[in-house]
Amino acid sequence: MQTLVVGLGRVGLPHALLSAKKGNNVIGYDKNLNLIHGLISKKLPFIEKGMDKLLQSTLNKTFYPKTELNQSDWNQIKIVIVTIGVDPFNGGSAFDNFWKIISYFCQIGVSGKTIVFRTTLPVGTIDKVRDFIISKTGLKSEVDFFLVFWPERIVEGVALKEELTLPRIVGAYSEKGFKNVSRYIKTISNAPITRVSNPRTAEFIKLLDNSYRATMFAFSNDVAIAAENVGVNIFEALNAANSNYPRNNIKNPSIGIGGYCLTKDPYFLELSFPDISREQKHSVWWYSRKISDEMPNYIASKISYLLNQYNLNKVLILGITYKEDADDTRLSPSLDLAKSLSNKFNVSIYDPYIGKSDYVNVDGIDSEIDLNNVIKGKECVIVAVKHKQFLDKIKMLKLIKNLHKPAIIVDIWGIMPWLKGKKNIIYWGFGL
Repeated sequence: MQTLVVGLGRVGLPHALLSAKKGNNVIGYDKNLNLIHGLISKKLPFIEKGMDKLLQSTLNKTFYPKTELNQSDWNQIKIVIVTIGVDPFNGGSAFDNFWKIISYFCQIGVSGKTIVFRTTLPVGTIDKVRDFIISKTGLKSEVDFFLVFWPERIVEGVALKEELTLPRIVGAYSEKGFKNVSRYIKTISNAPITRVSNPRTAEFIKLLDNSYRATMFAFSNDVAIAAENVGVNIFEALNAANSNYPRNNIKNPSIGIGGYCLTKDPYFLELSFPDISREQKHSVWWYSRKISDEMPNYIASKISYLLNQYNLNKVLILGITYKEDADDTRLSPSLDLAKSLSNKFNVSIYDPYIGKSDYVNVDGIDSEIDLNNVIKGKECVIVAVKHKQFLDKIKMLKLIKNLHKPAIIVDIWGIMPWLKGKKNIIYWGFGL
């Protein structure tokens, strides 16, 4: 099937390569020249298991990365997959690129196309797209062109696996539009497809997924602060509360939430009812996001107090990506923590993904790629992200021997409780 994927980021590129591997002829379009030139040179912009082999096997055979579309290419396209990011933290320009793409489609002709949106959007956006295209072209929706919302639900690091296995939610205006998309989906995977009555419902479902998770994580962070204030070990409490009790699945606390989905989706969902009159000004998920936003500052204040109390200054932060074993620092709470502490102390960072991905940006903070070297003489170590590398007790004990003594160990995730009470170690764990 002749397919165009617009936007070759963490959603678009894995999908484009997998689709191409399954036999579709895929043009991957992105305005980022460096990205496209890299792909043409068989260089990936980020780490995703199995993606390198897909690029090697499909490039210039069934996958064609481009920065420009010609009319001849466009005329052959049947399915258009839109995956460009929309950033609500970018003020009034958040939707500029999105609407530029829609305008461009109108200019080169949407007749006969099925346009599928996998971009996370506020509820009702596809309705506006439909009205815009009709007003610009005079064509009839679901007769001359088709619009569908098929939300992405993948997790970085296992994107290819999840593209093959996760159930699909498809919101279409018509049976014909749904059949066009489901036929395409089945060229890639036989995972179950659930049709909902319209794109608006599918948009809503996408926002439900991450708003629910963000709210759960915020609850855990708040109860961790409560536990700390009353002298309770939050990890012990949660383990016992969840143990053999089917109605509990309380998550462990964290440094906050980050990344490109959990951070923005609750705010998009908040836009769903701005005019509803009620006593509570905002939604529960809005307040939950605010709780998570405050976590890096809360933890920074605790660490600052300890550093000042012991007159220590040299800080090493282990892990700077937004979550464990992911090569992405976008909206990372660990990065927020590093920036906050670097205003007062001598801060260095180490992360195994630094220098290995276009999605890892440390914003000028001192960084090292050799952990054995950077840890020498440090007075405080903060385990901010629980990368696999930091879970090896024997290796971590060897590294800690190289610290200046006494040394502060900040264990946000409760992964090194065996350090508590050790000689010359000042141990602080969030919620411990």
